[in-house]
Amino acid sequence: MAAGLVIKKQYVRKHLFMMVVEQLLDDYRQEGYEIKTQYPISDSLRADLFAVRGNERVVIELVYDSVSADNLNHLKQMVSAEGFTLKIIDVSKVTLER
Repeated sequence: MAAGLVIKKQYVRKHLFMMVVEQLLDDYRQEGYEIKTQYPISDSLRADLFAVRGNERVVIELVYDSVSADNLNHLKQMVSAEGFTLKIIDVSKVTLER
């Protein structure tokens, strides 16, 4: 049954997302950040990742494919109102190291 197995997109997407989170956690920690997952920014918003180093606060949101302009603007406004920096990473556009 495994011969010729085609991995379904839902599994690629799920595990690619988890790999990106794991690498970002490692990368930010190596740069001296304290990092949290699913961190509440407001009553209606949780950051995928929230990195803190000194006075620097970075909200990292992971998206898959594109995000609507309205959603992006709303997110930018909420994050900016809190005085945080926003980084958006499109997981569908990451490349694998060779």
